[in-house]
Amino acid sequence: MKCFQSILIIISVTFGVVIYYSNYPIINLCDIETCPFCYGDDYCVELNKTVKLNYDSITNCVFNLFSVKNVYFGTDQNRNGVVLKKLAQNHELQRLERDVLVLSDKNITVSDLKLLINKGTENFYVCDSQTSGMVLEQVAHKNSVHLWTIFKINFEPIILEIFNKEENWPVPKLYGYCGRSILVEDCGVPLNRVADFSWEDRAYIAYQLLKAAHNFSISHKKFRLYLTDVSPDNIAVNPRTLQIAFVDLEHGVLQRKIHPGK
Repeated sequence: MKCFQSILIIISVTFGVVIYYSNYPIINLCDIETCPFCYGDDYCVELNKTVKLNYDSITNCVFNLFSVKNVYFGTDQNRNGVVLKKLAQNHELQRLERDVLVLSDKNITVSDLKLLINKGTENFYVCDSQTSGMVLEQVAHKNSVHLWTIFKINFEPIILEIFNKEENWPVPKLYGYCGRSILVEDCGVPLNRVADFSWEDRAYIAYQLLKAAHNFSISHKKFRLYLTDVSPDNIAVNPRTLQIAFVDLEHGVLQRKIHPGK
């Protein structure tokens, strides 16, 4: 009897937590108070109006309530799946604050950004200073403080802008930035869930993977991208269309093409 009562209490508490957080404003997760030392703010208004966290499955509940990697699943007003990513774990964001204190009164220049890109992060590198310069040309529209913050934490948003979904690269669509978060398209289930798909479907997915590796290396007009953490968890498959997407672009090497366009 006591065991049954304990189970009921756990279920009741869990249900109450889910109900509370299902109405929790998603913008509260974005740390907008950290701006201007954030990733950007172009999508904050839209995010606050149209996006809600999703608790329609056990997986989404676990991620949205206990996410260690600060990845949250939601839906927009059209019921499309979206993912809010803070691009770092809490201890990495706390470490950033120490650097912010040092730079809070300093104007960040193009030279500062170029040095930061050349240094790279623990997971992402560019091959030379010429590549760094070309990256800055591609994102010249962005605020320099926002770029500094992104380069310190995670290159993924920059890769999503350079190899963007609108040009048919197999990556999530980047909707925009809000505080220390980005909002991207939810591209489906992890690759390791396709084991039960038909042979024809799995063959088509395998073909796309090979094609993506080839295209990342040679098909961009200016850059070559070599992903260094290609695992089933980092690749999503849309169960309906079978289209793949590389959903974790934090690890890689970016190299300029010596003869752009070829």
